[in-house]
Amino acid sequence: MNKKIFSNTSKLLTVILLTAGFLFFNSQNSFADKEKDLILILDTSLSMVGFGGDNILPQVKKSLPVYIEQLEEDDSITFITFDTEVKVYPTVYIDDEKNKESLIGYIKNIEATGKWTYTKQMIQVAMNKAQELEEKDDDRQQVIVVMTDALDDPPPDSRKDRLNIKEIAENYKNKDWFIFFINFGQAEKNEKLAKIQEELKTSVTEYTEVIEAKETKTATIEKNIAKTIEQDLSTNIEEMTTKKIEREGAFPVIPLLMAILIIIALLLILYYFKTYTKVKVHGQLEYWDHTVLSPYFEKYNLTRQDVKEILVGKKGSCNLTIREIEINDPFRITATRVNGEIKNTLQPGKGYHIEYINREPGGYLKNGDMFKVANYTFKYTNA
Repeated sequence: MNKKIFSNTSKLLTVILLTAGFLFFNSQNSFADKEKDLILILDTSLSMVGFGGDNILPQVKKSLPVYIEQLEEDDSITFITFDTEVKVYPTVYIDDEKNKESLIGYIKNIEATGKWTYTKQMIQVAMNKAQELEEKDDDRQQVIVVMTDALDDPPPDSRKDRLNIKEIAENYKNKDWFIFFINFGQAEKNEKLAKIQEELKTSVTEYTEVIEAKETKTATIEKNIAKTIEQDLSTNIEEMTTKKIEREGAFPVIPLLMAILIIIALLLILYYFKTYTKVKVHGQLEYWDHTVLSPYFEKYNLTRQDVKEILVGKKGSCNLTIREIEINDPFRITATRVNGEIKNTLQPGKGYHIEYINREPGGYLKNGDMFKVANYTFKYTNA
């Protein structure tokens, strides 16, 4: 491969690799930068204010505004509270400070007065809301965050209507929603919560996770709640986004993208080889009849003929026909490959010889060579 071909091919491959990298990077970012529809669900049963445990509601109400300040523009939040009943607040889009203040206002006015924890109804309402938001714009990421210290303690008149995730999930199969349960409970492991998580993960979305925020040996429940809401929640959403990208996002697109780019590269490389490695005459001839006082100068583009050999003579069968040239047999300009480069040779016909003006005869045609054939003078340039 000569230097010109190598240079062009290298440039081509560089462009293709940069394009692939650009598309790959953007395809990943397009997933990571998707606007989010957050459904924040807060348990407002009496246990949240100390009935049977710690009064954790003040810390939750203090930490939620900190988390809201971290949200990206155009994210939305639907705030939901649940105890004996489920209350859904209007969806707020984080596109200006007034909307944030409105949302924070909802949170500040929340009180925990419910006697029961109606988990089944809460999950049903949350799923319906996520479905509604997804149908409104399916290019946004649905994120459900449930904050509670206890689960599935329905009011007495609903005890027979127990929580059944598989039954609820019939209408919400194969979703890619993110579902987080922030556990404020004091139990080492909430078996009911773990079961709900596993069933949701199996029946609705694999992107389901429990975040523990209970009291530990090194931190109080209040400190852990603050850390979980203000720091860990954002981190967990980012990690879940990465997991989604790896499993079903940009990566499956890349092999197909690379295959297409490789095919394009091969086609273009073949084109370069065909264009630049084909043995063909190149350059230009300028010619005139030097036997007249004021000759007419003409030019002939050799490269444009796209052939290996060009015949110059007076017969109509020649590539370049010069009716007034005084030779019976045409001369030939022939392309040949020498050490990877294409060079032109000059061969006379029968009954005459070719006289070089600027140098000794022989060898290959060089840029600027001038030669006489009978009554005509020719000047060759390789441009």
